[in-house]
Amino acid sequence: MNHLNIENNQFSGCFDEVLQAFCNDGTSLIDCGGTCNNFDSDWSDYCSSGTGTCDPCGDIYWIGSTGFSDGDWNQGINWDRLVVPMNCHDVHIAPGHSVKIFPHNQACLESLEIMRGSVLEVSQFGLVNVQDSTCQPPEEFIIDSPLNIKK
Repeated sequence: MNHLNIENNQFSGCFDEVLQAFCNDGTSLIDCGGTCNNFDSDWSDYCSSGTGTCDPCGDIYWIGSTGFSDGDWNQGINWDRLVVPMNCHDVHIAPGHSVKIFPHNQACLESLEIMRGSVLEVSQFGLVNVQDSTCQPPEEFIIDSPLNIKK
């Protein structure tokens, strides 16, 4: 799709985060220059920074590699919200999935659940920060299931 035309509909409010998929493929939004509807932000700001996204926080689930992304944490297509987890997300990786954080990539999130039978592989120079929503180190870090670290 090249254009999404929603002019003269008197829409208002936020953009659902699922619409990010249209940003990633270069779809433009036709909205009379922002004068026909009353969104919380304009389309270009939403696409570039997520401004105007409806409740961007909460649970996010790994739905798996689509073949071309090779289990890459940093590909939004692999997540049910179609965005890479942010510092306010509670991340869940279901059994049977293998997720990779490649070198020089970072994941900063609110919480992380790696279910039995799943794998999170952090490559050399990769980084995972499980912290509060400000990405500051927590006062307490709890591991409530087996943790295996291999060299």
